Amino acid sequence: FIRYVSDGSPNSLRGTSIRAICGGPNNEIWTGSEEGFLCRFNPEERSFTNFSFRAGVPYGSAITDIGLFDEMLWISTFGNGVYVFDPAKNTRVKHYDIPSRKCMSIYKTSTEDIYVGTYNGLFRYDKEKDSFEIIDILGDVFIHDIYEDSNARLWICSYGKGLSFIDLATSEYHPINKGINGNELDAQNIINI
Repeated sequence: FIRYVSDGSPNSLRGTSIRAICGGPNNEIWTGSEEGFLCRFNPEERSFTNFSFRAGVPYGSAITDIGLFDEMLWISTFGNGVYVFDPAKNTRVKHYDIPSRKCMSIYKTSTEDIYVGTYNGLFRYDKEKDSFEIIDILGDVFIHDIYEDSNARLWICSYGKGLSFIDLATSEYHPINKGINGNELDAQNIINI
């Protein structure tokens, strides 16, 4: 087990609270920190490269999640929306100023849809409009995490409304009020799945 910490050197990990980890297209590992640092770890050299300023991701915007979708890194931030970063060119490609700029999670489903969980609800990327639109069925809810299971159900972890899912085939919304065998799910603050 090797522990990596920020020690101030140019090739060290940046940030003290790592919130996001994602595998890259060339076996590298990308990290995002609460302080807003985007770093790439090269496992062969065991070194980090910081891309925050070059990536166009403002320092200080907490990176909450990273997803590798179609060779691009999609980066959700708490305070500045979503950024798309090209790891091959080491540059920012796009910035999406989602109405709720406080993003917590990002996920691409088996149907190729990209969802973002935010402080104010769930948003889906519309490829034709090149923008994010809110999924109204959930209302104004703080979404911490999203995950698709093998039955094409998009599970949603929220702060205040507990656990729910959307059936991606029918678009039906299902709040989870009862557990297995009628046991109640009494936690309304679910932060990840």
